[in-house]
Amino acid sequence: ILGMPRVGAHDGFFALGGDSILSLKLISLAHRRGWQLSPREVFEHPTVAALARAVDGRSPRLAITVLPAAERSAAMPASFAQERQWFLWQLDPTSTAYHIAGALTLRGALDVAALRASFEALVRRHESLRTTFHASPDGAVKQRVQGPGEAVIALTELSDDAQARRLVDTPFDLSAGPLIRVGLQRRDADRHLLVVVMHHIVSDGGSMRIVVDEVLADYEAALRGEQSMLVPWPIQYADYAAWQRHRMAEGEQQRQHDAGQADRHRRA
Repeated sequence: ILGMPRVGAHDGFFALGGDSILSLKLISLAHRRGWQLSPREVFEHPTVAALARAVDGRSPRLAITVLPAAERSAAMPASFAQERQWFLWQLDPTSTAYHIAGALTLRGALDVAALRASFEALVRRHESLRTTFHASPDGAVKQRVQGPGEAVIALTELSDDAQARRLVDTPFDLSAGPLIRVGLQRRDADRHLLVVVMHHIVSDGGSMRIVVDEVLADYEAALRGEQSMLVPWPIQYADYAAWQRHRMAEGEQQRQHDAGQADRHRRA
């Protein structure tokens, strides 16, 4: 996870370059190996030795949870994280604090049509990139997933750096979408600047890497005249949001509340 050849049992995860995103990767990998860790445990026990002591005596295997595909409807529940983002956007719709942006320099001859087709395939594959958010009559936040044929992503031609900056700094409308923007600036005959901007309500720190990897894979396949090897995910984020809401309503919220209360009593 840290990309290092060796990590000592007493070396600090965060001292070696670990951060919150990498800690989530660590937790995910631990879960796949059968060990349950929480973000708090990683922050409080940032060495292999300390984590080993923390899980000592704990049952090593987890029951595997298979997320069901939710029934698709015009309005599906938002996750709790998305609900927080919606609330912050309602407070200040002009804020750009939760924009996730990245830029990539492309060198060599560029097939713009193939690049545009690669982003169109990306949006078809990932429902989050064609999702908008709306308040229901009861005040709950709902997400609406547009069909693959409804969502349109424009590859905006950028004339200069100022226009690229405006692409990043222009607020998103969470109720209208799209919540991803792509711009392309031609620097010279064989050098282009690709700019991608997404709102945090549909992406996170690891999303940009996925976008770049998948677009490049589709682009290379298009140049070879081949079909993309990437297929749509069987479970999308909207399925997770529906599962999360159902799980909390079925008693998980109370269990977490009771566990937090017990933990505070022990610390007191």
